[in-house]
Amino acid sequence: MTKKFIIRDDDNPKIIHNDLSDYLDVESILKKDYEYIYESILNEGFILENKLGDVFKEILFENKVVGFAFYELNSATDFVLNEIYVLPEFRGNSLFLLEIYILLAAGNSLSILQPTKNLVEILIHYGFASKLSKNIVASAISFDFKNEDILSNSNEEFDDEQIMSSNIYDLDIRSSLFLMDISTPGRNIIYYHEELENDFNEYGKRKSLNDSYFNEIKDLFLQNSEEFAQIMFDLKDKLPKSQLGFDIVVGHGDEFSDYMQDMIDDGIISKNKAQEIKDVLTEEYERGEVTDDGIITRFNFFLNDLDSQIDILDIFQLNTKICPYCYNPINLSDESCQICGYNLLYEPD
Repeated sequence: MTKKFIIRDDDNPKIIHNDLSDYLDVESILKKDYEYIYESILNEGFILENKLGDVFKEILFENKVVGFAFYELNSATDFVLNEIYVLPEFRGNSLFLLEIYILLAAGNSLSILQPTKNLVEILIHYGFASKLSKNIVASAISFDFKNEDILSNSNEEFDDEQIMSSNIYDLDIRSSLFLMDISTPGRNIIYYHEELENDFNEYGKRKSLNDSYFNEIKDLFLQNSEEFAQIMFDLKDKLPKSQLGFDIVVGHGDEFSDYMQDMIDDGIISKNKAQEIKDVLTEEYERGEVTDDGIITRFNFFLNDLDSQIDILDIFQLNTKICPYCYNPINLSDESCQICGYNLLYEPD
């Protein structure tokens, strides 16, 4: 039977946003408007493991709707990929790669919520991830955890107010790994997550984990820390760069940039607020506290008044590296904080 595809003659994918009062349900959207995609999902035995989110985006190939990407938003520019699906006959056309490029080039940040093993192997194929050992993978794109799925080799609980995010994945146990405290003598706290249903159905039950496994992980990273850090820097350098630098977002001189003026005209921001942000970002950019890499994130940080919500006490509650501006946990290979956009390489005179 020939599929009756949805066609977008203008080659622009339809994007559905939530109304800010409730989440979108991806399964309901598929059942209602994309029956042929939902039927393919059922026939393939693919499981939608993260059904609630904020943004549904069509994936197109030659004007045909052949799949979708489903995101959660941590902020206006911080996208978490909850689900992605492409019809089997259209795989191999680098549609996921194109989705990554479009998102990052627009100045957004991207992480993936508990990816499957297959998705991690696709990132390796694209050059956005690399094997550190036979089974351990480093990824330039971060992997987020669902708080309700988090497991650990320790009795210490992670603060569920924080977003747990990692760039490390184990192909053997099919889980992201968050190394909380491995450098302190006598300590070794590693978080991982429940096995995904899709991975279980394809690969079977995860092997049992014991102290030997976690000690091997600790030794691997302690013995190769400098080499692994360089690999991570090199991977992140390959990510598509934002096309929204300082010149476009803020601009020079007394006039507002077209980007800011459009937001003023659309009623998103007042002229006084825009001028306040422009002055702050101009001073920070000149000092080097924010770079083109983080300017759009930092703009949205101030736009949403997140600077007023900083809790300096968090610094005493976290045994991990933190941003010197907003005190959120950071990845040492990031140039800019993914939360506030602050330049993590900035060194005051």
